[in-house]
Amino acid sequence: MPFFLHTNPDIGLWKETPVKSLPLPAVSVQPGSIWSLSTQGNAGGYAWRLPKPVVWSAVERVSWRWKAQRHPDPRNTGLIGLFKPLADDAAVRVGFVFDSGASNLPLPEAWKTETDRDNISHVIFHNLVSQHHKPSCSSSPLTRHITYRNVPHAESTRFALHQETPESISTCLPAAEALSETSRLIGIWVFADSDDSRSQSKAALQLPQIKLSSP
Repeated sequence: MPFFLHTNPDIGLWKETPVKSLPLPAVSVQPGSIWSLSTQGNAGGYAWRLPKPVVWSAVERVSWRWKAQRHPDPRNTGLIGLFKPLADDAAVRVGFVFDSGASNLPLPEAWKTETDRDNISHVIFHNLVSQHHKPSCSSSPLTRHITYRNVPHAESTRFALHQETPESISTCLPAAEALSETSRLIGIWVFADSDDSRSQSKAALQLPQIKLSSP
């Protein structure tokens, strides 16, 4: 019988993950596990550690609903725009944090006070971006151990359902970062940014739920 693991919407249980000295995105929590996120030229996120790691082979599907009410300006500003015209910003990013045994990325500082037993091997972010972007999978400019999947959507007042399976996520990862059946999902990371474009964004996210083949 399938079993659903629901993301805890209580933002007090999530750890802040700021970017340098920038203010964090503003978040308001709505009924129905919905977060409303907004940025004004800033960037950052919130990470939730699963109460218990989930073996990846037990996952059937992950799903969430989202909408972009205002996308960041797609253009980079300042000197960076001369070399990279399209901004690396997203109204919201939904990330999945994996431990495959290799310590490729440092644990978020806020997680270190809890336990250091888990490693971060890879993070894959699904980015809600404007239609100026094409659907794509690529490595983060920061490290190959973070993958970006860009999902273009028009601005809307209506939620869109997004679903991923282990197979669809695997097709987005480079071979060197492939997940195995023993890889473990250890956390969910929600992020938003408009710092490259120095613009504004507004989005809403109904937090992910994970469908498992067994508890």
